[in-house]
Formats: sequence, structure tokens, C-alpha cells
Amino acid sequence: MKIKIMVLAVFLCFLLFPAAVFSSDITFGKNNEMYVDGKLFMPVHAWAANMKDADRLQKMGINVLYGIDNTALAWKDISPESLEFTKKTLDELAKRKMYGILFIHAWWDEDLKRRGTMKEPGELIKMFKDHPALLGWHISTEADMGMGKKEKTWKPKQAGTPQDLEMKYKTVKEADPKHPVVLMVSGGQTLAKDRNFGWTLPTPEDWYFSAARWCDILYVDTFPVCSNYVKDLKMVADSVDKIKKYSKGVKSLWSASDAGDRKRWSKNAPAPSGKQIKCELWMSLIHGAHGLGFDYTGFNPFASIRIDPQAEELLAAAVKEVQTLKEPLLLGETAAEVKVISNGQGKVDLLAKRYNNKLYIFCVNVEAEKCSAEVTNTGGKSAEAVNEGRTVPLKAGSFVDTFEAYAVHLYIVE
Repeated sequence: MKIKIMVLAVFLCFLLFPAAVFSSDITFGKNNEMYVDGKLFMPVHAWAANMKDADRLQKMGINVLYGIDNTALAWKDISPESLEFTKKTLDELAKRKMYGILFIHAWWDEDLKRRGTMKEPGELIKMFKDHPALLGWHISTEADMGMGKKEKTWKPKQAGTPQDLEMKYKTVKEADPKHPVVLMVSGGQTLAKDRNFGWTLPTPEDWYFSAARWCDILYVDTFPVCSNYVKDLKMVADSVDKIKKYSKGVKSLWSASDAGDRKRWSKNAPAPSGKQIKCELWMSLIHGAHGLGFDYTGFNPFASIRIDPQAEELLAAAVKEVQTLKEPLLLGETAAEVKVISNGQGKVDLLAKRYNNKLYIFCVNVEAEKCSAEVTNTGGKSAEAVNEGRTVPLKAGSFVDTFEAYAVHLYIVE
């Protein structure tokens, strides 16, 4: 009976999208930036989003669904029904010129019922590898969170040793060498030792260095607001610094941060404001992320978007702003000589890039306190504050500006 169901599922999938010629070409550049069909692509994803919300998400600037709904291959059994649902969802994404990341990790990480009707993970991969809306494969969810607290000895989650991850990566690449493989780690876990978190055992750094070899995209999710660390938004910047270190500069880096009111962890978890969301977004980019993501999701019942309407509007504007600046962000030459000095209780982080004979300076106050900041060694005659309708006076190649709590200022110097 199982074999018959398997054959039916394979037949249905290949019948509905027969030709590999339509698959998207996913490549990476010298700065680890992503290209889709030869065009620079800044991925901005929503985690476990519901397809019925795709239009609303697209208006927010979301171009990737990471995991599909609370059905299909993300959370449910692999079955003819889930396979058909996944196919239909990818078709809908393709119509919108959006993309999907598909989960494959349940094949190894969960019990046998998740394996459903197929004998090999390669069979599943081959069903979808030529779909034009496929962006990549997810092979592990926060294996660094680990187990063994009772024993006071850290060990990775099931199927989460570097050897397990190597096997998963090679299995996917053998079946589909064209699409990237994503490895997700926990932002809170990467910072467990630095922050002295009591809820977990710190993961040994050698695990991260070894695990990071077995992916094309290294992904970190960090949610300080809805995890009740609202006074420590800097967790986002610090977690991106961690994966940048572990990637050794050869992986594309994605960072997911707060967006929705996700009370599945704590009834007291606050919802992030639009200002906090924008701050986290720019912290990720300034510290080296090549792609962004947000988790709006609630469970019991499943809801793919739980976000304050005002924050939703601000997020849409912030993502649009990022997309207009993706070329200097991803392709520009780093201007390491440009520095920032913060004065006051706040702290401003800076990234400066030269692109097309212009200097782009991206700044964010990572603290909840106001401060001023002096930016030095800029050269040029004037600094335009992007989308603010003002210019900042330059004196001897430097300028001073004021930063409210969590404020973001972006400048173009000519």
C-alpha cells in the first residue's frame, strides 16, 4: 500500500511540473551576495507563513516564505496530500515572483512517521528541485540548542552533530546541486556564554565552526523583544557577529529578528514596535547579513501574521528602503577608514561602503538611550540623510548627528 501511495505522489508531482528548464538559477558573488537568474537578490523572508497571507506579506516586502504554512513538509507527515499542498503553494509563489525555502530536516530529525511514503530523501528533493519558486533547502533547526542540561554536559539535538550535518548537506547536494542549503542556529544560544543565560548550556564554539562548513547559507534567528530581553536589542548585532566569525567569511549570512507578537513562549512577551523592528533590521545588515527574515507566527491556533498594524507599515517602508540600497550594501567596497564616536548613553554602530563614486554610511543606535555621534574620515562636501529631507554639514571630512533611541540614519556623501 505504501509503495502505491509513493508512486502516486511521485506521478502527481512530476505530472504537474514536468520541465527542469524553468528552474531558477541561484548563485553567489564574491561578497557572498545572492543572485537569482543573474539578478542581485536581497532575500527577505517570513518564517512558516500561511499562503493565504502571501499578498499581505508581499506588501511588506517579503519575497521568500521560509517553510510553508503549518502543513506540507514543515510540520506534518510526508504524504500525497502534503506534497500536493507544497506544489500548489510553490505555484502560487511563482505567480507572485516570490520564492520558498523547503524543509528537509524532518526526514532525519523526527520519528519514522514523518518519512511517510518515501524510502529516500533524494526522492522528495527531486520532486521539487526544478520548480521555479524553489530558493533552497533547510536541513537543521537550531541543533545548537542542544540537550543534556540535567547531565550538565552539552550535546547537540538529535541528528545535529557536525557529522550528521555533513551527511544531510551531501545528501541534498547530490540530489540537487543547484540550490543552496541553509543551516539555522539560535541567536540566543550563540550568545549563551557571553550573556550568562541560565536557561541553557553554552554550545562549544568548535561545534559552530564544524557545523558551519555544511551549508551555503548560515542563518541565525534572534528575538530579544518577544523573548523578554527587550532592553538588549543588541543581541541581534552580536549574534550576526558570531555567525560571521563561524562562517570564516565564505558563507552567505541570514538574520531573522523580531516582528510579531509571538506569545507562544510567554504570555507576557511584548510585541516589538516598528522602531525596534527597523533597528534590528539595520543591525543585521550593518553587522554583515546578506539576507533578512522575520517571524510573525503564533501557534495554537496557527496564525502566520501577528503584528501591530502601525509596525507593519513601518516594516514595509524599512524593507523598501533596504531594497533601494541593496547594491551599495551588498556590492560596495567597505570603507574601513570611516569611523564613528558615540557621545551619551546610546551607542552607534556603523557600516560604510563605496559604490559608484559615492560613499554610503549606514548607522544605527543599538541602545534605548539618546546620543550624538561623530562620523569621521568621510571626505566629500555634503552628507544627505536618506529619506529625511535634510543634509548634514561636513567639516574637515566629519559630521555630527543626533540619534534617538534605536534610531537609524543613512547617509550618502558626495
